[in-house]
Amino acid sequence: VDFVFSDGAVHHCLYWSSGFHHKDRGVHGLVGTIVDISEQKRIQRELAESKAEIEKISRTDPLTGLANRRFFMEIYQTAFSMVRRHNHGLSLIMVDLDHFKSINDSFGHEAGDHVLVQFADILRQNCRQEDLPARTGGEEFLILLPMTRLEEARSQAERIRLSLGTKNASEFIQPFTISAGVVEWRPGESPEALLKRVDALLYEAKEQGRNRVCSEL
Repeated sequence: VDFVFSDGAVHHCLYWSSGFHHKDRGVHGLVGTIVDISEQKRIQRELAESKAEIEKISRTDPLTGLANRRFFMEIYQTAFSMVRRHNHGLSLIMVDLDHFKSINDSFGHEAGDHVLVQFADILRQNCRQEDLPARTGGEEFLILLPMTRLEEARSQAERIRLSLGTKNASEFIQPFTISAGVVEWRPGESPEALLKRVDALLYEAKEQGRNRVCSEL
């Protein structure tokens, strides 16, 4: 119960009351007890906020603000369970920034971090609300695309790749490109097998000269 105290402040309180009546004396009335629990409520609120912040930190990459690998894999396993039951399509995009080491070597790690943050923003701009982009390694990113077929996923990867060409060089330390692999789940395929396939296609994109998207279309 909320009570307004004499100082004008609203206090959270516990309130008990009980009526009484003395049949011989004709006395009756009400006895109540009020206990101020405002401080306990404040502590509970702060603990809940701290817990929420800790949970957010545990699933977020601190540099880019994207999902981290641990949280991505949790959602990935859940999505796999759903697609096995309903077969509504599920695709993966694996992205790697080309020659990222040269940025760190030439301009320093702070410059490299700047590029990673800028690229994370590009992913957010090119992903749907139901997609899950994540930073899963140094310059490696994964995007989970539920209810998405291969052709649509490949088009999305191409949009991400081409969007880098619309950026002014001044927005980055130097112009850079990406390589990407794209796969769609096959009935009966395990989560581990799908990850191996997308990793192999990313490697193929790099072997073919980088700055490209490889899929099994």
